[in-house]
Amino acid sequence: MSPELGAPAQEPAQDPGEDLERKTAPVVWADSATARTRREELAAAAALRRRSVELRGVSERAVRAAVRDFLRAGWSVDDLAYALDHAPDGSARTWTSSVRQPVAWARARLAPWAGKPGPVSTRRATSAATAAQLREQLRARRAAHAAAVAAAVPAPAELAAVRAALAARRGARRPTAAHPTAHFAAVGAS
Repeated sequence: MSPELGAPAQEPAQDPGEDLERKTAPVVWADSATARTRREELAAAAALRRRSVELRGVSERAVRAAVRDFLRAGWSVDDLAYALDHAPDGSARTWTSSVRQPVAWARARLAPWAGKPGPVSTRRATSAATAAQLREQLRARRAAHAAAVAAAVPAPAELAAVRAALAARRGARRPTAAHPTAHFAAVGAS
């Protein structure tokens, strides 16, 4: 069929370069995020490489190979950066000379952390649990306060009785004249 006789129009061919650009575009990485794909692992390795002076001379793929097990265990770049500079007991690690083999250095620094949860993730989970506990305590205190306020406020029937008693007391103390100041007018007239 010819196009003028109602043949379906063909869609323009997709540019093969678009797909390649999408696959090779740099991934912006948050240091607190965890990697789920190989591409994200590479982005996390690039972020770690930017944060660690010792790893800057190494390719992103080499850094990813050194920290892959930790990334797959759910560690973030924050966790890895902390673990490279601290021992599992929290003490800071220092060195006196330059690092000659950065990948071996990173593996050696991370070896004591193997099989342990990430330090920042652990603090984040702990702080989340603490926040949940504080929210629950606050909810309980608010409920207790609301119950105390409800118990302190008398019922409407009791309020009506108090108002009636007060009105009766006020009526007993008022002067007998039509106006409260009539007493003063009578005293001044004499």
